[in-house]
Amino acid sequence: MSNDLARGVSKEPHIDPAAVRNRALGFVAAGMLTIALAPSANGQTVPAPLAELARCRAISDAGARLACFDKAADAIDAAQTAGTLLPRTEPERPRRLGLGDPVQTGPLPTRAERADQERDTVREINDTVASYRPASGRGMWYIRLANGQLWRTLGGLQVEPRVGGTVRIRTTATGGFRLSINNGTPSYVERVL
Repeated sequence: MSNDLARGVSKEPHIDPAAVRNRALGFVAAGMLTIALAPSANGQTVPAPLAELARCRAISDAGARLACFDKAADAIDAAQTAGTLLPRTEPERPRRLGLGDPVQTGPLPTRAERADQERDTVREINDTVASYRPASGRGMWYIRLANGQLWRTLGGLQVEPRVGGTVRIRTTATGGFRLSINNGTPSYVERVL
């Protein structure tokens, strides 16, 4: 046996590289078909490059099937580069809530959308306390404003909130929020709802 290995003779059966490549392309095609057919179940049409990939599987001649797969792969690559293959979807993630923001989830905004939002950002709100309740921690509170927003103090307040008391919340230079009740000493807060 060691003589066979020394001479380069192997007892392994001969593996045809073209057969391996065709089998690999078949697996790739099956995976792409799975992706391609999933949107069609929702009533959407299958993109043309993926539909062509599906048609390649039906070709019985190995050489013609390989040429078809190569052509379909080039079309898929071009469509992916152009961004037209499949619609780009972002996972929905909760955003950090600002002063005037409604509660929302969705794709994160693009740079241009963020610039527009920054221009329209609310820097300060003045409202009244609609309700309040103690939060965990000494001097910490949940404060609901008349506009429906719910805030939680992150540090103790100098004065206990009262229904009808005036509230001023301002953004800080670092992006946080400070709340003062009846023009008292401000305390850091975070928006809950």
